[in-house]
Amino acid sequence: EQVWGRAADIAADPSGHLHAIWSGTDPSVTQFVETETPLLMYAYFDGARWSEPVDIVSQRPTLYYSRIVADSKGGVHLFWSGDCLYYQHSLDPEPTSAALWSSPAQCLTDRPLVTRFGAAADAAGALYLALPTAEGTIVSLRSPDLGASWGPPVTIAGDFAAPARFASNVDLAVDRTGRIHVVWLEVSPTGYPAYGLYYSASADQGKTWSAKALLDADRPAEARLIV
Repeated sequence: EQVWGRAADIAADPSGHLHAIWSGTDPSVTQFVETETPLLMYAYFDGARWSEPVDIVSQRPTLYYSRIVADSKGGVHLFWSGDCLYYQHSLDPEPTSAALWSSPAQCLTDRPLVTRFGAAADAAGALYLALPTAEGTIVSLRSPDLGASWGPPVTIAGDFAAPARFASNVDLAVDRTGRIHVVWLEVSPTGYPAYGLYYSASADQGKTWSAKALLDADRPAEARLIV
C-alpha cells in the first residue's frame, strides 16, 4: 500500500484510546500513479492492539489533507479537504466499519481547500475549524452541537495583502478553559518562502479573535499546536 502522509492524523478520546486516519492506495496496487484517487483509511487502538485498517469513505474524493477529532461525548469527527471541505462523524466509540460513519459526507465549504487546516473540540461538545481562504484570510467555523449545525464563518485574520500573501499550514487547538488557539504561516503565492509564523486566540467561543502576533519571521516551515 502506498501511503500519503499529508492526510495522516491521530486523536485520543476521553478513554485514552486512539483514532488514526491516513490516505493510501488499494493494497493490491504495486505502482503508484499520481492521478489515482486515494482511499481514506481508519484504524482504532484500544490500549492493547490496533484494529484492521478500513476504508471509511463511500465516495472517492480528491484528497489533500484530513483531520480527525474525538469529542468529550465519545463521538469521532472526520474532516478532509478536496473539492470542498468534507465532514463525516460517528457516534460509535469504535467506528471500525464504513457503515458506522455518517454518509454521504457533508460539504462545509463551496470551494476546494488545498492546504492544511485546523480542527478541534472543546469540553462542552462544540467543534471548531480554522480555514484559509482563497481571498487570503483565515476564518473559523463553530458547531455548537457536535456537527449537527454550523455557524457562519468568522474572520480570524484578514490583512494578508492577497494575492501577494496567503495563509497556509493552519492549526487549531482548544485548551481546558475553552480558549481557542490558532497558528498559521503567511506565504507567497508559490508557497515559499514563508514570511512569518503568526498566532491568534479567542476567549469567547470564536466570536472575536485577538490581533495576530508574529511568532517567527525567520522563514518558518511548519507549526503544530499542543495543549
